Amino acid sequence: SGIFLTDSAVEVLHHAEVVNVGSGVSEYGQRDVIIYKDYSASETKIEGDDYILLFEEDVLGKIMEVVDEQD
Repeated sequence: SGIFLTDSAVEVLHHAEVVNVGSGVSEYGQRDVIIYKDYSASETKIEGDDYILLFEEDVLGKIMEVVDEQD
């Protein structure tokens, strides 16, 4: 099960790779690629690297697999 999106839809969505999660988060883990709500992220810089912080309820979904329709 899941949601299939066209390439043009993916280009306008906000997505990111999960680096770490809090102890209460069970649905998402490291290296998952997630889609999140616009304007829900807080941006921060740690040791020169840019990160975003999200509440779990602001995550819209997880990208399970990218399928290339040209194959």
